[in-house]
Amino acid sequence: MNPITAPSSRSVLTATERNNVFIDDGAIAAYSSPSNPGISTQMLSVKESIVIMFAKIKDDPSIIEIFRSAEMKTVAKTFGTRNSAVYREMLFNMFKGTKMSADPTSIFFLYYMASIIKNRNRIVQSWDSLPETLRTKDWARETRTFIANKCVQYTKEETAGKFSFVHVPMTNPGIDILCWCLWASEEDRTVENFFKRTTSVQLRLNKECQLRAMEGYKFYWLETVNGTRNTRLDRNDSIIETRENWLQYYQTSASDGYHLVDQDFKEIPAPVGGYTIADIETFLGYF
Repeated sequence: MNPITAPSSRSVLTATERNNVFIDDGAIAAYSSPSNPGISTQMLSVKESIVIMFAKIKDDPSIIEIFRSAEMKTVAKTFGTRNSAVYREMLFNMFKGTKMSADPTSIFFLYYMASIIKNRNRIVQSWDSLPETLRTKDWARETRTFIANKCVQYTKEETAGKFSFVHVPMTNPGIDILCWCLWASEEDRTVENFFKRTTSVQLRLNKECQLRAMEGYKFYWLETVNGTRNTRLDRNDSIIETRENWLQYYQTSASDGYHLVDQDFKEIPAPVGGYTIADIETFLGYF
């Protein structure tokens, strides 16, 4: 009895034949051919098996339409991405069970240290270098305890119950920029330096401002970071990974649309179309 020839494409199979396809334990497909009743099965190559198996999808056009949809295109671009809202929820959930949750001053101090000092280990190790009038405050001590016990520096160091310190500023861009304005000298508090803050891209900006913020964001990732340690350990791989991903990071951040926050901790509503250069200059003039 001569074996039948394995089909070269799914088009030669009828719907009935396609329904007879299966994969056995050895990942080898077999099918019963109604057109060849004398032959019960024909062993196919794995490649041919996959073609036949997936050919079943053709019987239900709605399946393909799901994967062709605009929703799936959007999900595929952002799937698994942690945006500012996700990080903020993680951070504030970690405040629960600590004195931080009942003291907004300690939370603001956390943002200030993350925005200005930036380095978790340096803060913990050099705490005694802070002015005594500051470091002895109860709310300051709570902040230090939270940083020491609940924070690591980078995402790759995260374990259960730990938050990456580098992500604190982006959870509230308005507060991050307020901290910078309070710290920076009048000479340094310029529009140019404003747009060097990576959190500036998260604000509700007009097109001109967003372009300038994007340039500052790109400069930070490609020139300042020079290969973040928050990627693979090999420095060359880190640089490549950073250069490949900065635009994805930017696009995620630029979709946020936050407001600026003034010294009274009130949001400054953005005008229709977003903040302009004039709006930024006026804001910086408050300090």
